[in-house]
Amino acid sequence: MEKYINDTKQYKITSEGKVFSMYRFLKGGKKLKRKIGLKPNGVNIAKLVIYINGKQKSVYLKGLMIKYFKLLPPDNYHQYILNNKNGDILDCSLNNLEWKINLKKKSLYYPEAFYNKKRKIIEKICKTCGVRQKIAQFNLQRGQKYTQTYFNHCISCEKKVNKNRQFLYSRTKHGKKYSKEKTKEYVEKMETSYLLRCLRFNRSEVTPQLLNLQKKKLCLSRKLKQQRLQMSSK
Repeated sequence: MEKYINDTKQYKITSEGKVFSMYRFLKGGKKLKRKIGLKPNGVNIAKLVIYINGKQKSVYLKGLMIKYFKLLPPDNYHQYILNNKNGDILDCSLNNLEWKINLKKKSLYYPEAFYNKKRKIIEKICKTCGVRQKIAQFNLQRGQKYTQTYFNHCISCEKKVNKNRQFLYSRTKHGKKYSKEKTKEYVEKMETSYLLRCLRFNRSEVTPQLLNLQKKKLCLSRKLKQQRLQMSSK
């Protein structure tokens, strides 16, 4: 299958991922079909140079395949990348291209989505635990350009991941500094009426020393709760 790249019909692209120039002629008047070479640009992108209206332009081969062969991702609720099955970035034939969910970090399980006959997502595999679950077990997050995308881990695994992130952040210098500032702010904002309710005394029965002791007690109980959360996230 071949398709023209632009209205001037100077270039053709085939289903095998090859681009040919069609604007040169032989002496007999026949068009010269010349293959354009590809250059790797980055890790997984093939690039080529063409001339449109006399101006040189660099284009990506995968972008041309998506545009002229209408390669649409399976759904709009994930961020997909067009991947080469055999690992050769210069081989962009239709049989060698597939959409894959873009994973920023390597995971044990691939978060594959499953669809019904109407192409609606009904189930998905969690990338953390590897269990195939209903799509209701995955939260939606705000993506780019006001789109919503599904998390790649289920709700139960998401809670564990968030706890682990909080624990790792609390061990850093910035996290420790932030915790001290928040504790100081927490102590300063303690109202006397709140301390009296905790002590269950009247204002006339309480001394400044007793109020300070109650503040320290509340701060210690707050630290104990934080430590328990950190121990449970390990």
